[in-house]
Amino acid sequence: MFPLQMQHEDVWGVTIRLSGALVACHFAGLLQRRQVLALLGERGLFPATLLLRQMAESIPSLPKRCVFFPTVLHVIGASDAALIGLCDLGLALAVLGPVLGLLNSQICSFAVYAILLSLDITLGPNSWNPPQAAQCECFALVVLLPPLTPPSTLNLLPGVRSPVSLTVVWCFRWCLFRIMWGFGKKKFRAGLECFSVQHRLYLKWFLQKIPAPSPAAWYAFHLPDHFFLLGLVFMVIVELVVPFLLFEAATCRAAASLVALFHIQLWFFSNWGPFQPFMLVLCLSPMLDEQPGVSAVAPFRALIAGTDGVAEFVHALWALILFLCGTLHLFFDNYNGLVWLHGHDAERIEQSWPCLRPAIAILRALQPFRVIHAYGAFNSEAKPPGKACWATLWRVEGTNSADLSAAAWQPFELKWMLNTPERMPGWSVPRVCWLSVQAYHDRWGNFGEEVNFLNPFYYGRAITFERLCVRLLEVNSPVRHLFLGGGPFPADMPPKWVRVRRISYQYSTLADSRNTGKWWVYKDVDCPIPPMALAPLGTLDKDSLASIFSFADLELLPPCHVIWRSRLLDQDRQGSFVNSRRRRDNFSKFCCCHSSRYDEYSSPKESNREDWCFSARPNLYEAPRVDEIHQT
Repeated sequence: MFPLQMQHEDVWGVTIRLSGALVACHFAGLLQRRQVLALLGERGLFPATLLLRQMAESIPSLPKRCVFFPTVLHVIGASDAALIGLCDLGLALAVLGPVLGLLNSQICSFAVYAILLSLDITLGPNSWNPPQAAQCECFALVVLLPPLTPPSTLNLLPGVRSPVSLTVVWCFRWCLFRIMWGFGKKKFRAGLECFSVQHRLYLKWFLQKIPAPSPAAWYAFHLPDHFFLLGLVFMVIVELVVPFLLFEAATCRAAASLVALFHIQLWFFSNWGPFQPFMLVLCLSPMLDEQPGVSAVAPFRALIAGTDGVAEFVHALWALILFLCGTLHLFFDNYNGLVWLHGHDAERIEQSWPCLRPAIAILRALQPFRVIHAYGAFNSEAKPPGKACWATLWRVEGTNSADLSAAAWQPFELKWMLNTPERMPGWSVPRVCWLSVQAYHDRWGNFGEEVNFLNPFYYGRAITFERLCVRLLEVNSPVRHLFLGGGPFPADMPPKWVRVRRISYQYSTLADSRNTGKWWVYKDVDCPIPPMALAPLGTLDKDSLASIFSFADLELLPPCHVIWRSRLLDQDRQGSFVNSRRRRDNFSKFCCCHSSRYDEYSSPKESNREDWCFSARPNLYEAPRVDEIHQT
């Protein structure tokens, strides 16, 4: 017997309440210091008004826009007041419905899911990364659960009103399986090669290169090497073997316990937002339910044997759709998991396997509603043997000095990321470190954020940190609130010049940390974004600012988005294929890809700008025209 068990209705009541609490924390984080305005506001990094305007110009039909990009902002607008009101409404409904049960939890959960989806469509690049994708998908499943029983004086936190159908239980179990096995399939696709001399310390170096580390990651980094080898063995078992045991009554409790233990230690070492808490919520039913067993073929049995009522039939049909779409996703090995749907991979499948065309069509139709995702993570690669590992990060700096050659640059510190050697970030879970995670992608200088955010209208000429630098030059900028203490400059006296420095860092040894009080050491590499200032002091005039914050630059679209945009706008795709080579070349010019001539594992040196493809990018601060780019 498992040491702790709960009644069936109570377990699912706890699942609804915890899911609602996590989503409420998500809305509270967006409201804290008006973070939503810093991201989506009229003066934010990704102004939603500009994005929606571009969508409306390209797709005049409102119903079609709502189908492909479902957000209520199409109707109510994306003004600052509308964004704040939407977050307030989402927070209130999440607390009153799923958390407290004062209102119908099922209706409130659906409304909260609609608000969550509305913001995620415009929230930016990282909302499509696996941790944030899991949040949307898990809460979409909560909508299928029966309403909570209203609280009473005898029972303040009751469970659900009726038993949960086996097909809905199967949907939760299937989501947990796909997330775990999806992460494992990429890291260990080379089989036992992950235990080779080069890769077996993958976990050790990942603790240093993690986007938003915690103090526990620093201490764990200094453990003996055999601990990381044991951790790698545990990861292989939990991600590739244990998921298959979730569908057996005799093994599901132990399997879910191992998955929960795995995510607790991830929670301890890193800051992935609400991802780990939602994974623990998915583990509640198989761990604590007195009736944990659910067959792997439960939806098929329900459809074959017949169902009682329309709701049971809809649940069974929905579970079958999730099975087909999720199975298709499992065969594709990418971080985002949705790009292949609109690229050459999907078209080759449709041509080679015509029988799969309906499944791919269903998957494309469901994709905007964030109910099914493919999951993947980084490869299990470590440093080459015998070399020290240096990780890279970007640091924003500002100055009010008129003489840049002798300027004293002051850093803007992110609360949940490495900034100064004397301070180590804490734990942010379940809040999302939007800018800290984005810094992880931008530090490679690529357009990874736009690739992960599968939206062909989201491509612009500037990466996130270029947008950030411009906003920091403005008076009373809402972006200041994304930094620790609002930054080193007063709100009414912003810096005259802002730049971004790329540095390489390495964790300090235990002895050095005790003697110097520094958690890590670093060396400057280069300045990927040179000093910029507003006109007339600098070159950032009205036209260049419009260029930086523009969306939907067709010349930047990679091939998969060219195909999708042509399909979306009902255009002839033949012309897109004809120009695909030129578009790919243009996209390469704008992508600041990491050059092989720069060895991040070696001691950092002052690199030449030619080592990075920034030299191939147009000068954003002179507002270049597309025809000028073609001439060059």
